[in-house]
Amino acid sequence: MNWSPDGRFFYLRLEFPGMKVSSIYVIPVPSGQSIPAIPERGIESIQDVLAIPGVRTIPYRDVFPGGDPSVYAFVRRTTQRNLYRVRLP
Repeated sequence: MNWSPDGRFFYLRLEFPGMKVSSIYVIPVPSGQSIPAIPERGIESIQDVLAIPGVRTIPYRDVFPGGDPSVYAFVRRTTQRNLYRVRLP
C-alpha cells in the first residue's frame, strides 16, 4: 500500500488465493476527502476493487508511484543462466 506524493491516489496491491499474477490497483481519493471510497463491507475480491469509480490497474507487483497514476517506476527481475556440457573422462 502506498499513497501518491500529492495524496490524490491510493495504491493497493491485492493477492487473493489462486491468483497467479498480482497487480497494483490505483484508487482515486475524492476531492475534499482524506481516504478513498471503498465498499463498506471492505474488499473481498478483485471485482470489489474494479467496481470503485475511477480505479486503474497497473500490471506489476512492485510499483513506486509518481505524480500521476500513468507515471510510475516498477521492479523487473530477470534471471539468466548458462548451461554448459562438460565431458568427464
